[in-house]
Amino acid sequence: MQRFGIVFLAPTYPCRPDDLAITGYWDRGDPPEILEQGPGWNDVEEAVAWGRARAPKVMLRLGATSDTIYSAGEVPLTEFADGTGRPYPVWR
Repeated sequence: MQRFGIVFLAPTYPCRPDDLAITGYWDRGDPPEILEQGPGWNDVEEAVAWGRARAPKVMLRLGATSDTIYSAGEVPLTEFADGTGRPYPVWR
């Protein structure tokens, strides 16, 4: 599978800390186009692995604020799509 674009992962809402459910999708990037909707996960690492298999850029949001966003792919992500702004912490 050719890897390109970006994958977005985030909890479904309402989310409870003891019952985290993750949703996500693979996007072409430019121009934006959803290529595949993820199956949904209860395990963050499984969601990240799904994203990494599809795209070099993976954005993982674990909460409702910007300080809960992580860069989980091989290409580091920042606050702005052009690569400027605050870098997101790397998800290991």
